[in-house]
Amino acid sequence: MKKSFIYFLLLPIITTIYIACSKNNDAPITDPRFPLPSIIKDSTSDEFISGKNPEDFLGKVVVSMYYGTEVVAQRVDVVVVRNGNKSNVKTLKAGVTSFPTTVEVTGTQLTALFDSTIGLGDVFEIAADVTAQDGRVYTGFPLTGNPYDADPATLPNSSFSVTYVANCFYDKNDYDGFYKVLTKTWDYEVGDLVEVRPGPDNTLLITAWPNPDVGNFTRIPMRVEVDPVTLVATVPMQVVGEFGGGQTHMIDEGTGTVSPCGDKISLSLVFMMDSYYGEQSLILGK
Repeated sequence: MKKSFIYFLLLPIITTIYIACSKNNDAPITDPRFPLPSIIKDSTSDEFISGKNPEDFLGKVVVSMYYGTEVVAQRVDVVVVRNGNKSNVKTLKAGVTSFPTTVEVTGTQLTALFDSTIGLGDVFEIAADVTAQDGRVYTGFPLTGNPYDADPATLPNSSFSVTYVANCFYDKNDYDGFYKVLTKTWDYEVGDLVEVRPGPDNTLLITAWPNPDVGNFTRIPMRVEVDPVTLVATVPMQVVGEFGGGQTHMIDEGTGTVSPCGDKISLSLVFMMDSYYGEQSLILGK
């Protein structure tokens, strides 16, 4: 009888504890992870910005969540910086709330955002400012430290940003047409035109000497050998013109460089005409 009485007294306490525990078990567990973004390039879009025609650039970036649907941001603003200047962040697309999302970026858009033309070697990095569900905001380009206070080394396959570089790759066929003389020479004034054509292998053919106004002279295209990797130009010793039906020869040799975009040639040349004649530069541009 005494045991039954004690049990009767403890029953409400046991029931209360059980209900409390049941409620705790039913409560959702808050995920402490921050909604890290994942940003990659769309492989169907441009991989780099053409240094020749940057306005034609069309890139696409895919913005998703690193943890998938487990940890999702309230919103994401896709942002970009130029040449690493984190104090001048521009917004490509604000208020992204659906993931994954593909965001386009064009050369015209980048020019307008930074209010200047895109130059060869310019680097544009695209990241995201993230707003978590609880209102916390982390920038993709903090002035110090890692984005989102995260260490990419501890996050397999993470990608917080992508980069596009304005670049050119040497193609001799880009050197085809008439180039302006940029520095006065013996035979040419600034602004005069000189013909440049692609030659066999990695060579360019420049018909420059002498000026067409010089009479009784046979002009022979100057052969310029270009290393497509280093862009160093070599002019082997050669005849570039003949006077009086071949009685006198103009010979030159030299070195220089060419632009990977096909828009500039810079040469330092030594000329001979039966003997040493002189030195001068030939600088051509479009």
